Amino acid sequence: MLVLSMRLDGHDTFLKGSLESGEALIPVRILTLDDVTVLRLTDHFALPPVGTPWQGTLHLPHGLRPRSVPPDLREMAEGEGRSLELLDEAELRYVLTFLSESTTPTIRAGPRRGHRLRPAYGSEELPVTAAPSLLVTVDVGGTLGTADGPGLTMQLAAASPLPAARAREVMRTSLHIQPTLTDTVVAEVCEALEVPTDAFPRDLPPAPFRLFPGTIEALRRISAVATVVTLSNVTCVDADTEGLRDLLSPWVSDYFPSCRIGHTKPDPRSFHAVVDHFGLGPDRVIHVGDDWACDIAGAVESGIRAVWISRGRQVPDESLIVDHGVLVANDLAAAATHIHHLAAGSPA
Repeated sequence: MLVLSMRLDGHDTFLKGSLESGEALIPVRILTLDDVTVLRLTDHFALPPVGTPWQGTLHLPHGLRPRSVPPDLREMAEGEGRSLELLDEAELRYVLTFLSESTTPTIRAGPRRGHRLRPAYGSEELPVTAAPSLLVTVDVGGTLGTADGPGLTMQLAAASPLPAARAREVMRTSLHIQPTLTDTVVAEVCEALEVPTDAFPRDLPPAPFRLFPGTIEALRRISAVATVVTLSNVTCVDADTEGLRDLLSPWVSDYFPSCRIGHTKPDPRSFHAVVDHFGLGPDRVIHVGDDWACDIAGAVESGIRAVWISRGRQVPDESLIVDHGVLVANDLAAAATHIHHLAAGSPA
């Protein structure tokens, strides 16, 4: 992608345009985020090397379009006694971008269901509804995508003489619940892993996260019938919530890495932390994940319905399917279909 030197501000998102560079006229998709505008080439053209300045003329087929609020959003706001004029720029842009890409009435109801609108009078912010009618918690690594490269957990597991499964268990109960890395935390983790402290990777950036094909479309479908949040076991070094937000917004509403909530799956406290945050009963929550022990057994123990992403693997324990109604999906797209059936009250 190419990054513009200035953000296109104060106008609707331009979905398509063309970039004139030299003698080439390159079709591009224009994405305006909170603090930057980027161009994604829709045809195969050679990009300049990373970090190399470039220049060209960006052509917008419809010119600059003033931001306008669609009638259904304005009618809803008036009915709730809310003022759209009091939304800040980022909030209004989120809602309007969501609506511009929505194709059905159910999807268009999504941002109205979960988005906060400021009251016309006073400073207090009130939710449109007190709690979502259905909450879907989704695991991240192995479910939504995979990291392009080893993170802190993988590097420490490789350095430890312990069996890999035991090393991961040690980190799950010690390292993954820490909001920051102090010298004391590093020393305790290294002692448990039998790794010298000078072998602990310092100042390690999170590995880039690559989504599996179809992830965004599946999340879009799920968010049409439920509020979607992530629930993951991850260190504070590897969490990269802002990077996930850039990838998954607006379909994912919030992010609950273990380093934020202080508990890891399969501990029921990790699931209950999210359930309690939204003020829901476990019967209104569905968890989706690919790790049978952490995601599925943990959700069942917490009283939460679970969907296992199998990716063709055999079911480890069929009793959970028979006794607790665990559903099996080959990928996230199939899980989205299950969730739509559950939301509609029909057999999945």
